[in-house]
Amino acid sequence: PTYEVQQGPLTISITYAGTIQARDKEVIKSELEGQSSILYIAPEGTRVKKGDLLLELDASTLKDQLIDQQIKVQNADAAYINARENFEVVKSQAQSDIDKAELTYNFAKQDLKKYVEGEYPKLEKDALSLIQQRQEELNLAKQKVDWSQILFDQKYLSQSELDNDKLSATRADIQLQSAQNALDLLRNYTSKRQLAQYNSDVKEASMALGRTQRKANANIVQASADLQAKQSEFDRQISKMKKLEGQIDKAVVRADMDSVVVYVTQSRGFRGNEEPLREGSQVRERQELI
Repeated sequence: PTYEVQQGPLTISITYAGTIQARDKEVIKSELEGQSSILYIAPEGTRVKKGDLLLELDASTLKDQLIDQQIKVQNADAAYINARENFEVVKSQAQSDIDKAELTYNFAKQDLKKYVEGEYPKLEKDALSLIQQRQEELNLAKQKVDWSQILFDQKYLSQSELDNDKLSATRADIQLQSAQNALDLLRNYTSKRQLAQYNSDVKEASMALGRTQRKANANIVQASADLQAKQSEFDRQISKMKKLEGQIDKAVVRADMDSVVVYVTQSRGFRGNEEPLREGSQVRERQELI
């Protein structure tokens, strides 16, 4: 059905009790943790444009905390850098200690091999050669004593000359026994003691290498754990600083669109000891304001 429009009074009747709200609206809440004071709030009913200042909360305490937090971040950063450098130093020192221990172990094995395959065979060969030489000298001395005895019996040689030849033979026999004793000493005592010493050096160097490797690994693990702890602390302090910076940013609220300012408490009416919003009013976190 249609109706012809005519000029006349417009009657508006309310069927139900209630409140009228804008269809397009944005509720401004306090996003500062805890309780804060209003430094500025746009008067209710003010028409604002996008970007205009709506609300500013007191963030002076947060700014003081931010300065302290920035100092903590600097200290944590310095500690993290120091831990990182220390970790590199510990790794380098560990590798150096291991290389040195490995070198000592290899030298000990080489000394053992050199003695078993080189020094001892040469000493034994020299001792045997000396025994052979002393044996030949003794044989010659004995032969000379025999000829001297024949010449002495035939009155061609004096008693003193015969005695000198016998003395030479006795000296050669003593030198032969000394050479034989030296070989026996080398085989049964000197070589065994030297061999035991070299084996002990190899064993000690091997154990020292193991200790060095374990200590190096422990130092690296400790330095790595300290580095991770310092990095975590640095990240934690950075996170706290960013949170404070975000809180400070949230202390200033600007309009996202062209609109009219309406106080939430005014629109709902006062109840109990509720006070109207104004500069200096205390507001809580997540409390609706505009």
